[in-house]
Amino acid sequence: MGTDAIGQIRPKQRTEKQRRSNGAVCFGMVLLGIGLASCERLDTTQLEADLTSELEQGGIALESVTCPRGVPLRAGESFQCEVEPSSGEAFTVVAEQQDENGTITWEIPNSKKVLNLTRLETYFQREIAGETQSAPVVVCGEARYRLNKPGDRFECEVMNATTASQEEIERIIVQINARSDVDWQQVRRSSVAALPSESPAPSAAPASGNEEPTASSSPE
Repeated sequence: MGTDAIGQIRPKQRTEKQRRSNGAVCFGMVLLGIGLASCERLDTTQLEADLTSELEQGGIALESVTCPRGVPLRAGESFQCEVEPSSGEAFTVVAEQQDENGTITWEIPNSKKVLNLTRLETYFQREIAGETQSAPVVVCGEARYRLNKPGDRFECEVMNATTASQEEIERIIVQINARSDVDWQQVRRSSVAALPSESPAPSAAPASGNEEPTASSSPE
């Protein structure tokens, strides 16, 4: 089982959480109006409230979310919001304006402090795809982010992942080591039923499903 820094994951699929609206910021498919301050400045107080709501719904308890004031209302303008969780170290949210109407996209990069589960799922899918007969699907829970805590352990469900040797990759076990890096391994089950012997030996054990974890390299 290998390890590497999670901050180096570079998925090929969608890597940011996008919310779009016309003159509004859209979170969770709900349009939430965001005020535009005088002198063509973005009012980021609504963004703070929406980030707080979204992260707490994902299970991250927060002390505060702080976005800068006086951000110019300009397409391509990027800024960062600082998040202080109730436990653990502070982390950064990267936001960018997509147009001059206040449309914003944002994401939390992978780091030693926070796991971006969308990126992690994409990485696992890419790694497993080299062993399976069809495109696998990996789901690491409903939340999109979780705090990166040494010793933490969770599982990701794997679907549509049958190998050439007819093994089913059922799930991935993720363990955060002492360096806050990701260790992970596959759990497989044989999808070929054992055929009964015509003359089984008296001491033969009953046939059972073949399930064993398979060590895998960690995210780059």
